[in-house]
Amino acid sequence: MFVPILLSVIPFGILLSLILFSNRKPTHAGAIVYRKQDGRTLFLLVSSSSTKGKWVFPKGYIDKGEKPVSAAVREVMEEAGVRAKPLKKAGVTKYTKKGKPYCAVYYIMRFSEFKNQGLENRQVLWLEKDEALEKLGSANSASLLRKVVV
Repeated sequence: MFVPILLSVIPFGILLSLILFSNRKPTHAGAIVYRKQDGRTLFLLVSSSSTKGKWVFPKGYIDKGEKPVSAAVREVMEEAGVRAKPLKKAGVTKYTKKGKPYCAVYYIMRFSEFKNQGLENRQVLWLEKDEALEKLGSANSASLLRKVVV
């Protein structure tokens, strides 16, 4: 009796999202990395591994037993060859891919140093906020970046 009442009040898609994502632990961790250069604030974007021409924040799976913030630091190093210091949580995005639910937690990080070229052979861009917002391939990512104040 409870479900039919919910279905009559809440559209099915929203109800399905609530069921899929309620109390969902993060599956992925990523970072919004920034650095100061010549009085400007630049943000790190990397080329997508799955979609040519798409730009994203470094992000990847959280390994079993790994803390999300550690996974985010690792992903920044693997994808961009950059060391960065986590400062605070930026937010969470929830999405589905091929019908499977995912949850990604992002951290704001300050650039520390260039370490190497990265292990994943990704292209790397450092852009001012407005430019980064134009390049980002995901509305979720752009929404996170809009809220960042550094």
